[in-house]
Amino acid sequence: MRCLLPISIAFLLLACGADGDSSCSGDKVTLQADQGVSFGDGCVQTPGNFKNSDLYATDSGTYLKLSTGGPNSAHTMPVQWNTGKTFSSLEEVPVPAAELSGDGIPLPSVKSNMGFVLKNYTTGDYTKVWVQTAEPNSGSITLQFEQILID
Repeated sequence: MRCLLPISIAFLLLACGADGDSSCSGDKVTLQADQGVSFGDGCVQTPGNFKNSDLYATDSGTYLKLSTGGPNSAHTMPVQWNTGKTFSSLEEVPVPAAELSGDGIPLPSVKSNMGFVLKNYTTGDYTKVWVQTAEPNSGSITLQFEQILID
């Protein structure tokens, strides 16, 4: 009987972790619509939203829309989208010279090879992000990221 208790607890822990609420990785995540990521620990949040994520994706038709997290949906964390520019790697994404300010404006259609920097809602740190893949109508995007310091 004593052996059954640890096995039962282990089974419950595995079952709770398998429900898709969050999964964590290192420096790369794949997001689908209604998922978000907290960059401090690399965890994907399902569902993702402004309250539990630094960045979250929603469906906007052909491409996914990206929005930053924040205390409420009207006041989200600042972000510097490098729209109109493409990069071949995370290293090429420029780092702002000064801290970002203001509310984050959503990016209505994220595309492959875009890059941006945002202030994390969950930690207050900054993260540089490169969109590795964001194919039209695929319903997912893959992001590479790294924590950065801004003077």
